[in-house]
Amino acid sequence: MKVINQIEIGLIFLLLAGCAKVIEMPPGKKIPADFLKSDAVLYFNSFEKSPLDYYEERSIFQDWGDSVYVEDGVAQGRTMIVKDEEKIRGRVLSVLYPAGAFGPKESGAQWILKLGQPLEELYCSYWVKFSPGFDFVKGGKLPGLAGGQANTGGKKPNGEDGWSARVMWQKDGNIRQYVYHVDQGDSFYGDGRPWREENGKNCSFLPGRWYHIEIYVKMNSLGQSNGIIVCWLDGRLVMDEENFKFRNVATIGIDVFYFSTFFGGGNETWAAAKREYVYFDNFVISRIPVHGLIRINNK
Repeated sequence: MKVINQIEIGLIFLLLAGCAKVIEMPPGKKIPADFLKSDAVLYFNSFEKSPLDYYEERSIFQDWGDSVYVEDGVAQGRTMIVKDEEKIRGRVLSVLYPAGAFGPKESGAQWILKLGQPLEELYCSYWVKFSPGFDFVKGGKLPGLAGGQANTGGKKPNGEDGWSARVMWQKDGNIRQYVYHVDQGDSFYGDGRPWREENGKNCSFLPGRWYHIEIYVKMNSLGQSNGIIVCWLDGRLVMDEENFKFRNVATIGIDVFYFSTFFGGGNETWAAAKREYVYFDNFVISRIPVHGLIRINNK
């Protein structure tokens, strides 16, 4: 895949719309309003209008719309809107992972945003920060795109039910794309593909700093394993693979944003060693890339 072509297409789209501005974007700045108002954006949430309180189901419906389905963690009080401790981002979503807990029922939170008619390609992006001193243990999940039944939890896709492409942190903060796809092999669980820097070094998160994540997915042609996933970390290309089979039928596409985050893994060896928090901000679901319109300064 020619990544630069996708960025150029996005810039041309907004230029024709009269709203192409490439600006510097440190962690505390908002995404340009003219971009957010364009037809390229399907969804945006900065939490600035959300009250500083528990992020309850009614607030999620207000922020994410009637097509959202809340699964885990919200009724249990593990989601809150708080002020960014560094006072640079305003209001952010805080998610709790209790000590000794693993899996979405006991750790983190999950909800599904249905996007309407299945799409052939789409971007999603967000900011994420692991709390200072965060112990990554063996790993856990972060949000991503999906389709159909949004297969997770050991449900291997058969090509006619669904797929998913979330992000995963691992031991020492190493980052992988965690994909449920038809060709994932004998394992019932997802296929972990590493994010790598240009020099080949594995990407990893450090506690206590904000990161910008962006994921692009393009569906495979029927009968072929040519589906695409491209990922950027703070604007740097860290994954570009064109070998996925997400579907065998045309009715499956991209129609889900899966807010999914928890420790695990499926047993206690994945459990949080202590009470942990992860913070999220500025979710964008769009037809063109966010990082192509901004220069991310995250030093």
